[in-house]
Amino acid sequence: MALLTELLAFVSLALLVLSAWAWLRDGVLRRRVFMRAGDGRAARAPASGTPPTTRVRGEPARDSLPFPRFLLGLAGRLEGWAVRLAGHRALEAARRILSWAGRPGGLGPERLLGLQAASGLVGLASGLLLWAAGPGGPWITIGTTTAGCLAPALWVRRIARRRQARLGRDLPDLLDLLAVALGAGAGLDAALSAVVSRLEGPLAEEFRRYLTEVALGASRRDALFRLRERNDCRDLDWLVATLAQAHALGVPLAGVLATEASHLRRIRLARAREQAARAGPRITLVTTFVATPGALVFFLGLLLLSVWKNPAEFGLTGILFGP
Repeated sequence: MALLTELLAFVSLALLVLSAWAWLRDGVLRRRVFMRAGDGRAARAPASGTPPTTRVRGEPARDSLPFPRFLLGLAGRLEGWAVRLAGHRALEAARRILSWAGRPGGLGPERLLGLQAASGLVGLASGLLLWAAGPGGPWITIGTTTAGCLAPALWVRRIARRRQARLGRDLPDLLDLLAVALGAGAGLDAALSAVVSRLEGPLAEEFRRYLTEVALGASRRDALFRLRERNDCRDLDWLVATLAQAHALGVPLAGVLATEASHLRRIRLARAREQAARAGPRITLVTTFVATPGALVFFLGLLLLSVWKNPAEFGLTGILFGP
């Protein structure tokens, strides 16, 4: 047993040293890149007349990722191995969920798989240390490793779910504004450009990307279908199909979009009522299996305490508690 404890401690220490080495190596590589690109001060403050480096509005920066830098550096070292181990299907699934999430922090599918591997490795090291330090056996190690592997994917899925919900909420407002612009005589692309320039959020970002692709020479139909493939929103699927059909057939859209905006608002209200109706049985379930047993245990404890302190009042003197 002592030999096993020493072995686990050695493996944990080796994993921690490997993580620290990857973190330091990542910092060294960053400094080398800055040195080769020019003076570090010039990289932080561009010279006069040079446009500053910008990023697309709404796209989170790399530093916005809720993971420590050493973990990101370790993920970069492990992403090739993680991609080979996970396979093509897992890579495509990661690419799809990142597309739905808007690629937070510029995170790519390979880096996400590497991040899962690095997080699982850190979880393994933590589990081995806990196993060596106290009771719990291998189950603690299995639990921490599994939690480490799943944490990055669950974080991305949560962002994707919130982003797609925001797309559905913003869609009626965009349809109203688009109907007004089309009714004023603007073309479809001009109306979209005018509308998204006044809106914020993921829906406006998606249509800005669509307009950019069209301006670069892509066909409107292909750009619209790529917009639909990047997201998982049923209402947005309908809008893309309607816009593609209107562009192909020359159908006027102003009245259709205004009617659909009202229809989507009614659907959203019905969904909110449905969610509220579903909350009732859940609250009843919690009350039945959590609050009620707790209250019963509380009152039973008070009753037993009263019997113990004053047995004569309950006619128990001489039976259980003596004279």
